[in-house]
Amino acid sequence: MREKVKFIRVTSNQDSTGQLLNSEKVFYEPKGVDVKEVTPSVDVIAQQQNLTMMIEIKMRYNPTIAIINGDKIEWRGFRFNALSPKVDPLRRWITIKAFSEIESTNRSGSGNEPIELLNTLQAVLQFTI
Repeated sequence: MREKVKFIRVTSNQDSTGQLLNSEKVFYEPKGVDVKEVTPSVDVIAQQQNLTMMIEIKMRYNPTIAIINGDKIEWRGFRFNALSPKVDPLRRWITIKAFSEIESTNRSGSGNEPIELLNTLQAVLQFTI
């Protein structure tokens, strides 16, 4: 258990004008987890249209932290969506499968460039309209 991950939850709030704002908050950073890249099975591929990279996280179970489907996971600079958290029968371990939000061949730990570019393009388009 040597890998570091962050669990991020997205919440929607309204500003003073009534527009929805999504805010992200890191709600859990376990001390260490095991992470391995796995090949998705046929049933998982059938559920997700463009599934490209999938990981499996194994960590100690913490009953005070609830991890739900759709939580974001950050690992080595890449963002993943939690797919199926599963607790073992003895409640010692939790296994979470997660799939990538945006796939890139860059493995240097800085996988957020496409997200930053997309945010910049959206801001420019909103400003010009």
